[in-house]
Amino acid sequence: IRSGGPEILPRKAADLGADLLPHSAGVAIEVASDRMPPLPMPVRQEVRPGEVAGAIPGPPPPDELEIWSYMDDAKAAAEIKYLVDHHVYLVPTFIEKAMGLPRGWDRFELEDRKVFGNEALQVYYPQERILTLLANYANPVHTRPRNREEHEKGFRNAVRFHKMYVEAGGKVLAGTDGGNNATPGPALHHEMEILAEDGGLTTMQVLQGSTKWPAEALKVSKDLGTIEVGKLADVVILNADPLQDVQNSKNIARVIFNGVALDGNYHAYYNAM
Repeated sequence: IRSGGPEILPRKAADLGADLLPHSAGVAIEVASDRMPPLPMPVRQEVRPGEVAGAIPGPPPPDELEIWSYMDDAKAAAEIKYLVDHHVYLVPTFIEKAMGLPRGWDRFELEDRKVFGNEALQVYYPQERILTLLANYANPVHTRPRNREEHEKGFRNAVRFHKMYVEAGGKVLAGTDGGNNATPGPALHHEMEILAEDGGLTTMQVLQGSTKWPAEALKVSKDLGTIEVGKLADVVILNADPLQDVQNSKNIARVIFNGVALDGNYHAYYNAM
């Protein structure tokens, strides 16, 4: 079950049995202060016989961070209790919804450019998608002067809410929204760094939110999520302790997949067509 629209907001989704909320969709709406202007809605058009029902687009809805900028702490506390009591996992995907605002943004750009500068990798990923992803670093919408202050406030409120959620016993997962707005591979590490550097989660909480907790949310923890006898032998071995610095999760020594050490090379025979 996915929440976020006017029909299914998080509490209703929780009542219906939602296990997790991608993008933490709809949470900002439910915790927004009554001072927030009403959200614009599309205007339904009159349908004549033989015509197809539709809607006349109204003004565009506010950016999600603009809604987060109106967060009411009392409503946030009630929302946290409700969703924690219903064992709902949140996946905020800050790498996608807060472009330009995280502390590590300049570092993320350098790392993404380094990845896509590898010619051996380019056969795996369409050139137009590479250009689209790198374009995210050119004048991100959230950093433009017209609404930067509001977006920064919304981002601060959003990361604070998710820290409070974990402190209350909830579980926040690292997610990226796939390859639409974030570079496959590095983006997961970048989301982890946002949760730690901007969100204030401990490195252990971030690591659990990238391994153990997703397995629980997907109900596959008997096979995945932790290193235990009898579980699948899919392991990432690091050269440095990620508990000391979450960025050490990128310092990868070896990847073990299904009990076999991968060679780490891109393969010339691969064809993306």
